[in-house]
Amino acid sequence: MCGHVTVRDLFKDQLAGCGGNSIPVEHVQRVLGLVPVPYIEILSSRCWLAGGRVLRWLTEAGGDGGTPPRAGDYDLFFPSLEALNDTAGVLLSKGFTLTAYQSFPRTIRELNEGGFRHEEKKSLLLDDAGRLRRITPDLCREMRLSLVELRSPGEEIFQLICTIFPDPYSTIMGFDFTICQLAIDDRRLTFGPRTPEDLVDRRIKVHRPIWPGSLLKRLRKFQARGFRAPAGTTLYIYTVTYLCKAYARTRLTGEMLFSK
Repeated sequence: MCGHVTVRDLFKDQLAGCGGNSIPVEHVQRVLGLVPVPYIEILSSRCWLAGGRVLRWLTEAGGDGGTPPRAGDYDLFFPSLEALNDTAGVLLSKGFTLTAYQSFPRTIRELNEGGFRHEEKKSLLLDDAGRLRRITPDLCREMRLSLVELRSPGEEIFQLICTIFPDPYSTIMGFDFTICQLAIDDRRLTFGPRTPEDLVDRRIKVHRPIWPGSLLKRLRKFQARGFRAPAGTTLYIYTVTYLCKAYARTRLTGEMLFSK
């Protein structure tokens, strides 16, 4: 694992109150001694990787050319459904297969079970030849589509997120924990305003409880990986989860309950 001093050196400009909200990928690799970003060949201005998988690459790859850990899904985000479809086509041409999709909740039970209902692939996503249909706004509405899940020949999970964002920074500003506010494309690593400080201190802070039902589980996961939460974080998560579920019992639509 990269030492704190190394990570601090990477973000020295941001910690000093200068620098922007992104760093060239080549600089990140050079400072931390990392292997190339996994699957960087599919990343571009039209497709970026964000969230926990970037965190693992950044902090757990073990410098000097170490191999990145295989744990963790690849969450891919896009500026348009056209870009999503193009990326899906590339992955499928490499031997990836459609395994599942997720839809937004429509009942209180689905909400209480974790926010999204996870289902196996359905014929509605496949054409008569068994190929993945193009994802369109109409299909997203009809299926309440949140993401499409593909599996690589090496059994890695790729989640193609159907919610559209204009750029990586807009994407991560909707994430729950500051340490997860990380996105990477083929050129730059983008991060949130508090992410450098919290990564250096290995501190978990709630940025935006978009889906409170899963916050506590995710908090425990990061604590098991050596991150620490400020006093009162668990109580805050319990309180937000209770209040949000209480609100959901009075008003629940087919859209994401806590939108941007």
